Amino acid sequence: MKAIFSGKMYSTDAAMVAASDRYWDGDSWERNGRNIYLYKTKRGAYFLHHTTSWPGEQERIEPIGEEAASEWYDKLPEHFYGYVEPSDDIIEEA
Repeated sequence: MKAIFSGKMYSTDAAMVAASDRYWDGDSWERNGRNIYLYKTKRGAYFLHHTTSWPGEQERIEPIGEEAASEWYDKLPEHFYGYVEPSDDIIEEA
């Protein structure tokens, strides 16, 4: 899915999925017919992709800031990639 907000394109094909609430319940991957995915773009922007299988509802993209992305990352149970890519100066040796 693609959407444009304030002259910037957000694409689920071009961004990396960081987290979601998707899980296998034994029958399908959809959580009550709706799922939320947190994406991070190559340029470091964040957005949510809301999916639905309910008639009359449409999937949508919602751009969010870094603070909201951090909150969503903590709230969503499935993590695919790290929210923050560590660098040498923030990694503490064990």
